[in-house]
Amino acid sequence: MFYTRHIISLLLLVALAACSTAPKQKYNAAALDEYQTALAAMKAGQSDEAIKYLLQMTEGYPTLAGPYANLGLLYQRQGRPKEATVAFDKALTLQPTSAKIYNSAAVFYRSQGRFHDAESAYLQAIEKSSSYADPILNLAILYDLYLKQPGKAIKYYKHYLALNDKNNEQVALWLADLEQRQP
Repeated sequence: MFYTRHIISLLLLVALAACSTAPKQKYNAAALDEYQTALAAMKAGQSDEAIKYLLQMTEGYPTLAGPYANLGLLYQRQGRPKEATVAFDKALTLQPTSAKIYNSAAVFYRSQGRFHDAESAYLQAIEKSSSYADPILNLAILYDLYLKQPGKAIKYYKHYLALNDKNNEQVALWLADLEQRQP
């Protein structure tokens, strides 16, 4: 029972960590207004409307990664993996230093069962921003639940807890549980 709750909690945490990909990039005033409109539609659950705005942005501002990254998230939510893959690939091509985009792409890859691609993308996110906690936790979860590599999972759970200013009791419980199961 504890393990089932552990899995459900981990999956919810991963999903929440991927919910907003708004990479740091410079926008002009018009692009920023359009982007805010698209993000508002996303937040309101109007996925089709948000996709329409983001696609317009990719035509008007083809060098901005943010619209592509958010298209990837929306396509993922709609169960359109081919389009999500193309969108995330384009976003990463345009902004290869964005830890947030790597993290979001990795969450997508994990959801598609592409665990080694997810691992690689999480590691890239951590390399781009060693203080960004989300990919560290997500990588720990990947190692724990999907790749069955408890030693690596423990390392990244500890790393995540060391980075977090606030005491995350849930992650501390997962770590303790995993450590107890080790021979």
